[in-house]
Amino acid sequence: MYFKLLPKVGSHVEKDKDGNAVTYHSKDGRIIDTEMDLVKRFPNKFERVEVNPTAKSSPKDEAAPVVEEAAPVVEEAAPVVVEDEVAQVEEKSKSKSKSKTHPLGRDVTKRFPKADKNDFKVFSQGGAFSVVEADEDTVPLNEKPLHKKGVDDFITEFLK
Repeated sequence: MYFKLLPKVGSHVEKDKDGNAVTYHSKDGRIIDTEMDLVKRFPNKFERVEVNPTAKSSPKDEAAPVVEEAAPVVEEAAPVVVEDEVAQVEEKSKSKSKSKTHPLGRDVTKRFPKADKNDFKVFSQGGAFSVVEADEDTVPLNEKPLHKKGVDDFITEFLK
């Protein structure tokens, strides 16, 4: 089967039989010859093309693709990455390294004035809230995760 990268994809990297990385760019129009169905493996990244490898293309026929030998795609092939996605991933990793992650989730204490006023912290993770003492912020005071509406009630009960 023959495939080529869609125009806006950017590039595709795979390993050849010797383990060396081979990069295909959508701009160069090279055809990839492989037994693996790249359209199924990488949706919206490749298109299947029909090529007759024994036919000779004339110089005038620029639309006819040229077949180049390419190593078959191996299961460990790197995923296709659009160049804009690379920049987004790098930006996200920079912002994550700047902010500290907490085992109980994101600190949302500012949303709960009663917690802040009474030296508690509130953390949110996946819609569940945990209340902790400000100086012991890894040990939740609530046994079960709380809903947003239950945080203030829990603090009120705890203070009694």
